[in-house]
Amino acid sequence: MNVTQTVSMPQRNRPSIPRQVFSTTCEVPVGGEGDTGTLTVSTVPGVGVVAVDLRVAKHGSTLAALAEATAAAVTLGLRSGASTSAFRGLGFAGLSLAALGEAIKD
Repeated sequence: MNVTQTVSMPQRNRPSIPRQVFSTTCEVPVGGEGDTGTLTVSTVPGVGVVAVDLRVAKHGSTLAALAEATAAAVTLGLRSGASTSAFRGLGFAGLSLAALGEAIKD
């Protein structure tokens, strides 16, 4: 017996993101040893923050991979409708993103 069921997912009312966005880049503290990373926050007028990019350490390092994955997760959350306040205070062992909440403003 072969049963096929069609499930429709609810559609979110997400605004489309234009090809050009405004970006702000700043240095943020990473870890407790005085290291810094580069945080780029992309915004669209009337929409708010639409993307986050965080670069730290050397390419290929564990810390760089963790920072890149975190930025991708935040960006995916923002594009799915999450508020920027959901990501304030986000941090991992050795990677303090306390400045992320200060850099991202609603």
